[in-house]
Amino acid sequence: MRKSFRKAALIAATGAMLAGTAISAQAASLYNGQWCVENNGYWFKLTEDGSVFLANTWYWIKDSDGAIRCYYFDQNGWLATNQTISGNTVNEQGQWVVNGVVQTKTEAETDYATHSDLSTAKPAAAAATTTTTTTTTAAASGAAPATAQASGTAKTSTKKAYKSSGAGDNPANGTFTQAYESSRISGSTVSNNWANFTMTFSVSGVKSDDSGSGTDFYIDNEDAAGLYVSYFPLDKYTAGNTSLDSFVSSYLNDARGYKGGSNAGTTSLGAYTFRQLTKTQATPEGNYTDHCYIRQVDGTNYAMVISVEQNGTSENYLSSLNTMAKLN
Repeated sequence: MRKSFRKAALIAATGAMLAGTAISAQAASLYNGQWCVENNGYWFKLTEDGSVFLANTWYWIKDSDGAIRCYYFDQNGWLATNQTISGNTVNEQGQWVVNGVVQTKTEAETDYATHSDLSTAKPAAAAATTTTTTTTTAAASGAAPATAQASGTAKTSTKKAYKSSGAGDNPANGTFTQAYESSRISGSTVSNNWANFTMTFSVSGVKSDDSGSGTDFYIDNEDAAGLYVSYFPLDKYTAGNTSLDSFVSSYLNDARGYKGGSNAGTTSLGAYTFRQLTKTQATPEGNYTDHCYIRQVDGTNYAMVISVEQNGTSENYLSSLNTMAKLN
């Protein structure tokens, strides 16, 4: 999808406190943002071009009616609705609820993001069922989502915020010669019969994504580069056009793709040839350069997109990606 400051910086503003600790007197609106809607659902961007957005975190947001509610955004930045995440429930509007009651905070209780230029498509506020939590600990307020309890860096942080290669489009319902399957992970080795590859990573922490978003697997490190593998139909941007060149060109112009990047030509990663995209962002700590690798999955009209996102280190995963071999 896009460029940003890494998730640790974004988790900072959730504002929920650990049980037994005092409420911060410096709670404040750390970001201005905007709700956006696409076919996959809602997301919340923090910059006009959509290059920085909330992802993989609970977050308190001050909505247009002035209420501050907590929402969960998945790894790819999509708003979670009508589901339970780590024991915490969100309703059809994505708002955290306890026993069916939407939870809110006051400006004095929490850091939060304030939306501006709200789209009319933003989920409507459930004012009739909203109550304000005024207790001073997470335990007393009905146990705020655990991932929202972290405190961290404000928006002046030099850390990159979390970004993603894109939500992808889950090919599970597609018809292929080789039926679609998610990758199998054994230790640090990942294999996939449908996409016909196997490779072994030199780092631990390879995780599968079972959200159905189209992201297959990822490596998400706080202090190192992240790696995300997703699948997209080649005609995602132009109906009926399954040209890899057309997909790459459109992906470079998509705010939730790789907008701001450039086409670096082709490169070999193990047994496959990929189109390589690069994107560089200047930060107070120096330049961060991200890489994206795209190939067509043989026998399908889907693109495999590998996004490597730098976060304070020069990790590029090339040694691991070069172990990519065909299974058949």
